[in-house]
Amino acid sequence: MDINHHDKKRSTIKEVAKKAGVSVATVSRVMNNQNIVKDEKRKKVLKAIAELNYVPNPAARTLGKKQVYKVAVVVPNIMNYALADIIKGIQITLDDNKVDMLLFNSNENPEVEKRVFLSLSDKLVEGAIFIAQCGSLHDFSILARRIPVVLIERAEKNNYVDRYEIDNDDAMLKIVGHLYELGHRKIAHMTGHSSSYNSKTLTKSFLKALRKYDLPFMDEYFINTSYSFRGGKEGLEKLLEIGRDFTAIVCASNVIAIGAVNTAIKMGFKIPEDFSISGYDSFPDIDVLHPSITTIDYPAFDMGVQAAEAILRKFDSESYLGGSDNIIQVNLSKGDSTGKARREE
Repeated sequence: MDINHHDKKRSTIKEVAKKAGVSVATVSRVMNNQNIVKDEKRKKVLKAIAELNYVPNPAARTLGKKQVYKVAVVVPNIMNYALADIIKGIQITLDDNKVDMLLFNSNENPEVEKRVFLSLSDKLVEGAIFIAQCGSLHDFSILARRIPVVLIERAEKNNYVDRYEIDNDDAMLKIVGHLYELGHRKIAHMTGHSSSYNSKTLTKSFLKALRKYDLPFMDEYFINTSYSFRGGKEGLEKLLEIGRDFTAIVCASNVIAIGAVNTAIKMGFKIPEDFSISGYDSFPDIDVLHPSITTIDYPAFDMGVQAAEAILRKFDSESYLGGSDNIIQVNLSKGDSTGKARREE
């Protein structure tokens, strides 16, 4: 009789969750000793377990237990230095919390990214981070109802995901303002392919900065190229084929800027005496290059850390459907690649 009576009165995990004021999933994580639960909630759960004398069903606990959480990270190009730093920030943060990272590289192929996007809900992942735009937009509202989703430098906006993006308007204003103070009035622009969200965003910000300083937009000195050293080389060659009416070049990435600087020097130009060149985004030890590149300090690693922390918070939340837009401020790092504008010949 006593045994049957005890079984009838056995507390359930739902009762523990209700008493602790948390979700059933949070109780399960505490029972499985997963360290992604905040101490305050963990203490509430343990207190509720003790007060209710809760003893989990061993079979159910085994079936429901996951050895480790997995987060998918989708990126268009793992060779991109800025994206690599973002990935590093994500991985270190997830590793510190015993969460695995699954990396998907689309090689800037929209069809590959789309295939990964459609398959994620069927894979054994508990969260997803999409970095940088690659092709068409996705509707993340459905995926975000199944798993937590964080976006970095992407155009999609809805109420279900957290977004992290650089304040490109402010960044470009700082670059163009710096060149304006040096006397530059004819500024060329080299950016990525026209289909790239990042390229479109930076171009809009560049044009806003030109208007702010009442500077002309020279369509012939607007060059689309690849985000690579070769892209910088080929972009500069295209500019010089058109003419030398510009005194400065604003590049949409540091690799483009470095490729352009190296090519200019090989051609016999002096940088910045003949024309100034500025970069953008993250690159290792960029200050030791000669000449050092004037650029935007792009906090790529920190963005990765913040994105991973957002995913971890969603794991520990009663609901992960809430979204937020996070605009990150940046600083101008002045190097030797920019100087006073040359006098008109």
